[in-house]
Amino acid sequence: MRSYTLLLATPARRATQGGIGCGTHRGFTIVELLVVISIIGVLMSLLLPAINSARETARSTNCKNNLRQLATAAKTYSTAWNGRMPSGGWGHLWIGRPGFLQEKQPGGWIYQLLPYMEEEPLYKAMADNIPQGTKLRIEKVVAGLYCPSRRRAEAYPLLVTGFFEAAPGSTVAGRSDYAANAGANLAGNPVVTELTDNQFPNSFTAANTFNNWPPIAGFPGIVAPRQSFLRGQIEDGEGKVLFAAEKYLDIPRYETGDGAGDRYPALSGYGSSIVRTTDFPPERDQANSTPSNAQSRFGSAHPSGINVTFCDTTTQSLDLSISPQVFKQIGNRSDATIFSDAEIGR
Repeated sequence: MRSYTLLLATPARRATQGGIGCGTHRGFTIVELLVVISIIGVLMSLLLPAINSARETARSTNCKNNLRQLATAAKTYSTAWNGRMPSGGWGHLWIGRPGFLQEKQPGGWIYQLLPYMEEEPLYKAMADNIPQGTKLRIEKVVAGLYCPSRRRAEAYPLLVTGFFEAAPGSTVAGRSDYAANAGANLAGNPVVTELTDNQFPNSFTAANTFNNWPPIAGFPGIVAPRQSFLRGQIEDGEGKVLFAAEKYLDIPRYETGDGAGDRYPALSGYGSSIVRTTDFPPERDQANSTPSNAQSRFGSAHPSGINVTFCDTTTQSLDLSISPQVFKQIGNRSDATIFSDAEIGR
């Protein structure tokens, strides 16, 4: 039987066996550590822009998908209602109400599309208790109405009051980052996207005899107060006329509830919170200044441009430097001016 002897190497023994330092582990010096940290810093500075760009590309794609879903819902709505588009609703102090169609529906185009966006329960909610149902629809958040490059899908402060047929107490409201196209007045005065209080009724009883509605002839786009259009009236071609796009909003007011054209709920009636005009070129969201007619403009938070969807559900990003004349005319459903894909920016 063999026997073994375990020898423990003392420092002196290691020195005699392998020379000074043989068998020891050498650590990093401070200089070497600083060099490694510097290299990591350089790599991160090179990678972060690419990572941020990839994230923004994903957010923009998500935003386009939201718009495409809205245009698809509008097309399905038209099929269900004999070729009619959703109406614009009665005014910004009205909220969608179950059981009323077309010109008799006080809620705007977004509310009317809810059943075709897998949101039918919200559309019908509390039909037997209108005040509470209206309050619910003021406060409700529909995730597909928010651009992820701009803000989270949640309710933001509600600083206005006076909604008709609504239970009191709402302090927050769901919003929409998308607006439908009211068109452009190429002859002069811009299309108005915020009605005055005397341009819509203040009760359902008053609506039966109300006669101060704005004339539909003043709204050459896709959505008008109270009235609805037939798809057949889109004479320039569904793929050449805007249905909806991102709306302009000041960056500091994304979450404050007091932005121009962002004060009213997503499910309200006709107003600049859910309708914009192509009378003015689109603007990139700004932090330090507000463009003129901000409440009427389309706009975007994306560096790549503004996401839009056409009436045939074609969805794309348009350069913010698009010709103002082209932008005006792709907002009009029947001005007999049809642009090529290259002129539009496809």
